Amino acid sequence: MFKSLKDVKIMIVGFFEAHKQIEEVHYCSNDAFNAIESKSYPNVQVEYLQAPLSQKLIQYRFNISVQDLYNEEYPDSLIDCHDFALLVLRDFIAFLNSKQIEFSGANAVPFEDDNVDRTAGQTMSLIMLFPLAANECETPT
Repeated sequence: MFKSLKDVKIMIVGFFEAHKQIEEVHYCSNDAFNAIESKSYPNVQVEYLQAPLSQKLIQYRFNISVQDLYNEEYPDSLIDCHDFALLVLRDFIAFLNSKQIEFSGANAVPFEDDNVDRTAGQTMSLIMLFPLAANECETPT
């Protein structure tokens, strides 16, 4: 089951757009995401990093960040944001498992940011593994 980068993007973005707890999804680099002045929260940023190829696999590498607004004046606000983001990322891992999609490197790292808004959440680095096959419609014989 070969998946093109576009297929994988549609699958990832589609999952988070359908998630009932997420207001918006951005498929872009960190620089492009940080340049967005008006965001709705909680949101997800999906950043494509690279696609190493081996003899038998293509490995799509992404950073997926889930974030929400937080307020330092409330003692549990930061941990609530980290916990919420982790739950959403766990939903995504469960989705990948339900689709029998192989993955590795699913490491979630908490963060705080005050670039434009004061936010906190988790960023997960993820490698999705797919069999490498020639595109039979395009490959010369």
